Amino acid sequence: ETKKAVEEILVNSLVDSLRVNNREVMEPVDFESIVRREIEQMNPARIEALFDFAKPVFRLLVWYGAYGGIVGLAIGIFEAFR
Repeated sequence: ETKKAVEEILVNSLVDSLRVNNREVMEPVDFESIVRREIEQMNPARIEALFDFAKPVFRLLVWYGAYGGIVGLAIGIFEAFR
């Protein structure tokens, strides 16, 4: 029981410390350069595989863009002859 109480105190202290000092701990880490370096070293097929889940979303974005282009063209033509 004492061991459990000590563990609980340690875990709570660690969580409280991280909550208070999170910015000081995370700020010095340059995540952008780490991510950039890792991506540059990745195989292009691996990068593409990472985004497989988003293919339907990207496909919809292309269709929305095409639809917007058609509507914009129609409005432009309509406005030109008005």
